Amino acid sequence: DECPFAAEVEKSFCHFKCVKDKECGIAGLVGEATIPDEEKHECRRCEVEGCKTCKHGDPGMDVEFCDVCMPGYIRSEDGKECTRMSDWIFLGIAGVVGVFVVLGLCWYMDLASKPIVNQASIDVAHAHRSRTKVRQEGVEGRPLWPPGTNLCTTDVAGVGTVVFFRFQAAILIWAIFGFLMQLAFGFLVSQDIFVLGAKPAVTPQEFCDVIKWGRARQMELIWTKVTWLAIFYPFSFIGAIIYGISCSRLFVELDNRNMTMSDYVALVRGVPRMSGKEKVEEILKLAIEEASSEKLVGVSCGWDVPDHDTEHHIIEAIDVDMTHLEEKWLSKHEGGGAPPTEDNGQDKKGEEEPAEAAAKKSEGAEEEDAWTEAPEARAWRRSGLSGIFDVISLQVLAKWKAFCDDTPEEHDAHHIKEMVEHIDCSEYAFAVFENESSRDRALQKCKENGIMLNGASLILELEENEPQGIVWEHVGVSESQLTWNLVKAVFWMSVTVVIWVVVLYLPYEFWMRSFSFANGDEPGEMAEIIFIGLVVGAQIGLFVTANILAHHAGFIYEDNHQSAYILLYNGALIVNLVFDLCLTAFLGYNQMVGRGVHTADGRLLGDLPNLQQIFESYPMQKAIGSQLKKYCWPATFFIPFSVEPLLAIWLPWHLGKLFIRSHPHLVGRKAERVMVLPVIEQGRFADLIFNSILVCCVPFFAPAYIHKLFGFLIFSHLYIYAFDHVRVLRNITRFHFSSNVCNIQGQQLFSIPCGLLAAALVFKYNQMKGDPHKLGSGPLQGPVLWQVLAGVFFGHIVIHLLCLKYIVPLFCLTDRPPETRPYSECAKQMPASWFSVNPVHCLRSKYIYNHSPPQTYYVIGKEHLAEKNESIGAYFETEPAELEDYSKTSLF
Repeated sequence: DECPFAAEVEKSFCHFKCVKDKECGIAGLVGEATIPDEEKHECRRCEVEGCKTCKHGDPGMDVEFCDVCMPGYIRSEDGKECTRMSDWIFLGIAGVVGVFVVLGLCWYMDLASKPIVNQASIDVAHAHRSRTKVRQEGVEGRPLWPPGTNLCTTDVAGVGTVVFFRFQAAILIWAIFGFLMQLAFGFLVSQDIFVLGAKPAVTPQEFCDVIKWGRARQMELIWTKVTWLAIFYPFSFIGAIIYGISCSRLFVELDNRNMTMSDYVALVRGVPRMSGKEKVEEILKLAIEEASSEKLVGVSCGWDVPDHDTEHHIIEAIDVDMTHLEEKWLSKHEGGGAPPTEDNGQDKKGEEEPAEAAAKKSEGAEEEDAWTEAPEARAWRRSGLSGIFDVISLQVLAKWKAFCDDTPEEHDAHHIKEMVEHIDCSEYAFAVFENESSRDRALQKCKENGIMLNGASLILELEENEPQGIVWEHVGVSESQLTWNLVKAVFWMSVTVVIWVVVLYLPYEFWMRSFSFANGDEPGEMAEIIFIGLVVGAQIGLFVTANILAHHAGFIYEDNHQSAYILLYNGALIVNLVFDLCLTAFLGYNQMVGRGVHTADGRLLGDLPNLQQIFESYPMQKAIGSQLKKYCWPATFFIPFSVEPLLAIWLPWHLGKLFIRSHPHLVGRKAERVMVLPVIEQGRFADLIFNSILVCCVPFFAPAYIHKLFGFLIFSHLYIYAFDHVRVLRNITRFHFSSNVCNIQGQQLFSIPCGLLAAALVFKYNQMKGDPHKLGSGPLQGPVLWQVLAGVFFGHIVIHLLCLKYIVPLFCLTDRPPETRPYSECAKQMPASWFSVNPVHCLRSKYIYNHSPPQTYYVIGKEHLAEKNESIGAYFETEPAELEDYSKTSLF
């Protein structure tokens, strides 16, 4: 009662004195701590939120006011408050998000409340959804793969799928090794390793104790971290090279074992521009056969589709043909029971009463919505809030390509033929030979003699991609246009990062700087929730932006599109991480200075003269490590992936059911599109690499977070692996990863976490060699240290990439006997040929060449509709896959 307040002695580090209220800040005590805090029983500093220069009253008086507020704050007249201008930004964002959430919920309730009038189309869409899943090709009934299939060894969807899962498994093994090694050091040497940097401290006394103890134990145990890095770094580097060798050998081995479409094709470059009215395929075929003396099965040309409207009409024309084929197949095999389509069932009214239908269409012409001309859509038109819901529904259906404004006349043979004739060929084509040896001879002969066509020199090149990997709508994009698109993509990706930082991170930084971090004046749970939201939002925003930009770049090959996405996404995430770490370090430094924190040698943190000493100080090691842990878990490692099953699989399926059951015009291909399964992408490589980069930043800081973050990483990646396993076998549209491009890129990007480990090893070794009682006393000091660390980091990346490029191929299988089986045998087993995946080629087969039957377009799930015609290279025919019973099985 006589001296209820604890006050820190100014010139004696971590010494406190019991004083009365009027003795705060005088008689050799810390001069700034003049305010007696009745709750904490301490003498504290002035702490007005958002204040840059805070003034206090006489010692022992509870008087404080702000003289100058921080940037982004407005000072009140009496100086007792600094009001945040950034509040309006957060409130505005929260308001906008809230409006969209409420509107979305109301729209969902409106959609769910509609009556069920179209159950038959749901059954049709479910049947198609089931047929499009990954199945056991070549097995009777083409059943689904068993749930326990080992995707690291079993080729269920191309060799690229095997290495995709092996990469995930390799990252898991790498993380488990680092985790177990850190646990071993903790249990065998000292369990203090598990708490160094994580011990809580609130009061100045506690902080003093933690800093003194922590610095001493950190330097006593620093040899364990150096040893951990000395083992883990070479394990990572050498393991990455061994993994690269094993994957390359596996890829070649599986590719040699399997017969693929790429064995028979050559890419043709430099094709002169020719009109669709000419028989371009025949012209190219004759020119190549004459130049090479080898017989071709045919040529599949790329076509420069002029605009999105034409692309849309091509899809619609293909849909009409597929509908007719399905009706024909059902009539032949099931006695004429056709599924609901726009041309049968209840829609037959239009055929029975053409005059009445025409009159109704004329009367309502002025009231037609801009999005459709379909008479069925008139039932959608409502006013007020219901009208807004209808607009949202139509936009969603448009994304699924379930609505179109085509009139029946646009689907007749004359209009389709006219459309196809007005599409010019691109500079690319694919020449298909009867066998691989013939293809190789043609490549060699044409390389020696060349091929001339209409004054242009054609170039034949080896094609390693499979037909499913061609993005046919981009075949008309030139290399110069692609380069310019990539430049624009990098620019817009950079703009996105800058906007995100300026609009959201900077207001958050100003807000965090408003806290004095003294005597409990710290951000609470809301600040942590906002931080997690910023991290998750940044990742989702960058993911969407990178995906859109990579798609619009115009890559001909899907693997190149995925590769560009990985680079854009990872690059943006790394830049974003640098901003976050800088913000974290700055905030951590302000926290410590605001508390008047000392280092273990008694100096104030704010008095340290250079960056090296600040970075090596235990308070900063603790603060940055703690913030990095918050950044990683759960914001980065788990939350984005935990919602994937809900947002990517369940929600589209659920909404699709609601749409189809309540709208009778969603039939046939429209219903199938609404219920379509999602498409898998190889962007997962970017997620795995970025998570690996994050955990490799941890060794620079306090050791308590190494085993924690590696443990969180293992948990997260086990979940990711399990989720990817389930979705590949049960919830993804059938795909075929035939290329090793993304896996190789993942190996190259793994050089970044390895480089970080190498730099951390040098940094900690330099710290270990210094005086344990003196900060920044290692052999490398000041700018020299940072230059050496940068040299080690980038030097490792260069060496790593050189090893992947020159060392790994030395151990790979190179001898590959040519495929002796003819193209016809391969085409009998594979529905996706160089001809069947090309939509314009299929339309030209029917409307330009008048083939009977024409080349059937390859639609996943409708392989049984393919019609055989050996004269045009169409050899495939099969029975439909067995269906699942959706009334007895779950979504997964």
